[in-house]
Amino acid sequence: MNYSYKKPSQCLTRKVMISLLQFKLNTTLSYQITHNNKNE
Repeated sequence: MNYSYKKPSQCLTRKVMISLLQFKLNTTLSYQITHNNKNE
């Protein structure tokens, strides 16, 4: 019972971590794109 309760929370934290990573990637990518456009 304790194990089955533990697993979903791990999955949730993983989802949150993935979404955070994706957000970070998106922001860095957009920043690089705008920065490159300014240089050109």
